[in-house]
Formats: sequence, C-alpha cells, structure tokens
Amino acid sequence: VFTPIIALKEFLSHYPNKKPYLVTTTEVEREFHDIAQIKGSEKADFVIISDFHDDWSVDRLNEAFKYVLKGAMLLGTQGNRYYLDRNGEPVIDTGSFVQMLASAANVTPRIFGKPSVDYFNNALKKINLAANETIVIGDDLESDIQGAYNAGIKGVLVKTGKGQSLTPSEMLIKPYKIINSFSSILEFF
Repeated sequence: VFTPIIALKEFLSHYPNKKPYLVTTTEVEREFHDIAQIKGSEKADFVIISDFHDDWSVDRLNEAFKYVLKGAMLLGTQGNRYYLDRNGEPVIDTGSFVQMLASAANVTPRIFGKPSVDYFNNALKKINLAANETIVIGDDLESDIQGAYNAGIKGVLVKTGKGQSLTPSEMLIKPYKIINSFSSILEFF
C-alpha cells in the first residue's frame, strides 16, 4: 500500500531541518510524530493540508494561509474536490481546501496523492512495475481514472461510491473499462 502520507513523509525526509504546520486530523498528525513541527511563533517551512474533519476551524485554515503568504510551501495529501460520506452525501474534500489556499495566496500547491502524476509514478517505483503493466481501479473519474491516465496507466472505473451514478455517455473522462463492483474484478481478468 502506498499512501499520500508515505509519499509526503519521504519528501519531508529530504528536509530534516525544515518544519511543517499541520492542518490534519489527530490521527494523521500522529503519523508525523517523528518530524519536528513548529512551536509558538516559529516560521513554518511547509503547510500540510490533509483531512481535518475532527477539528474543523476556519482559524486553522487562516493560520495556514498566513504561513503560505510568508513563504511556506503548500503541500496537500490529495486533490479530490469532494467525497461521499457513509450516507452517500457529498462532502467538501481536502483538495478543495488546498486549492482555496493556493488561490488566495497565489501559489501552486504540491499534491502528494491522487490525481498527481508524481504520486502514481512513486507508487509504480515502489512496486517495481511499469505503467503499462499496471491498472488503477477506482470510483472517482477525476482523481482515480484521469490521474492514472495522466501517468500512462489504464484506469478501471468501479460503479460504486462516486462512480455509481455515472453513465458512459456523460463521462468526459473515458475509463479503460467499467466494472460493477470490486468483486467483479476477477471477471475482468
């Protein structure tokens, strides 16, 4: 398994003397326990935006914005605009907050998860496979399928989650294959 947190921690390992300001959940924050973080009035070198639904606060975003204005690099764990909650209702996702801060500060963020081409390429490197030897299976046309396509990987759309209401005729992004569920992946092979 290759996650955006793993990719981000690998990136940060190249900058041992730089400190981030985290806008994350408490659970994700624990993943960064071994990385020095800013304290008090210290200057942040990086602003990391991840899921932060357990401590939503516009003040946290504004603090992050101020650090970015002062020169901190804006890093996001993914670029999704929204996700579906357990009831199938859309909820604003991390990518929307990253893009909002980037727009307000007039900077280009670095995304460490989908749909970033770097993310897919790093995952390929980890599993030691070429793009043409790999498929990505996902329910999100933008982050899963388009992200895979941009990295030269075939994307298989699964008709669950975000993919369940999509019809082939309305898809601007064309998946390599469409399957009804993850369990039907064996039929594909």
